[in-house]
Amino acid sequence: MDDNKTVLVVDDDPLIRDLARKILEKHYYRTLAASSVAAATKIIDAHRPDLILLDVHLASDDGVVFLSRLKSNPILHTVPVIMLTGDAGRDLVARAMRAGAADFLIKPIKSEMLVSRIARAMQIGHLERMKDSSGAGNVQLERQAGTTRILFTGTCDLGAIEKLKAILTQTVRMQIKNDDIVVDLRFQVIENEMHIKIVRAIIEMLKPSVPRIVAGRNYGALLALDVDFETQVFLSPDDVVQFLQLKHGPRKP
Repeated sequence: MDDNKTVLVVDDDPLIRDLARKILEKHYYRTLAASSVAAATKIIDAHRPDLILLDVHLASDDGVVFLSRLKSNPILHTVPVIMLTGDAGRDLVARAMRAGAADFLIKPIKSEMLVSRIARAMQIGHLERMKDSSGAGNVQLERQAGTTRILFTGTCDLGAIEKLKAILTQTVRMQIKNDDIVVDLRFQVIENEMHIKIVRAIIEMLKPSVPRIVAGRNYGALLALDVDFETQVFLSPDDVVQFLQLKHGPRKP
C-alpha cells in the first residue's frame, strides 16, 4: 500500500475515471482525474503525480502525443505513464512504447491487474529517478512463478555486464537454471554498435538459457541482433507473458 502516492487518471469516459478512482482509493492511493489533455496539464502543474494512467484515444486529443510531450519534459520525464486502451493492436503498442510508456492496460480495467501494474511501474519510476541523480547503470534480478526477470536501467555500458556477472553467482545460476529468463531493456538507451555488443554479451552470459528481451522503444535498434525475433524480442511485458502462457500454459503465482 502506497498511502502517499498520487495517481492521475486521464480518460474522457467518466465510468472509467470513477472505476479507477474506486479501485485506487481502496488501495490507499490518492487519485486525481482529468477528461482531457488540457485539464491534465493544469493538474500536473499544480500537483505533480507519482504515476499517470493515460487513455490512448481521448475525445479531442491523442494520448500518445501527450505522452511524448511528458517524456520530453526534463521535470516530468521520470513520471511513469501507463496507457489505457480498448485496442491492443501491435502498431499502437509499439508507438506508445517508443514514446516512453511504462506499461499498457487493456480495458475493461481489472482491479488486481491495475494495482499490480501500478506498483511495478512506480518501482521502475523510482529506478529512473535514481538513474537521473547518479548517472550510473543498475541491474536488478527478481524471481516469481518460474520466471526470472533481469531489469537494466541507466547507462548501457560495460558496467552493466560487470554488475550482471556479480549477480549471477554459481548459487543464483543453480536457482534459476530452469526458469524462463526475461531481460527488460525498456529503460536503457540502445542506439549504436557498442550498445548492441553489450546486449549480445548479456545474451551470451545467460546461456544456455534463451532470454526473452523486452525492448520497448529499443525494438528497432535491436533488429541488429542475430536472434529469432518471434520468440526472443518483444515490445512489452504483456507480449512476453502471452508468449510464455502459450508455451507453458497459465502458471500459478
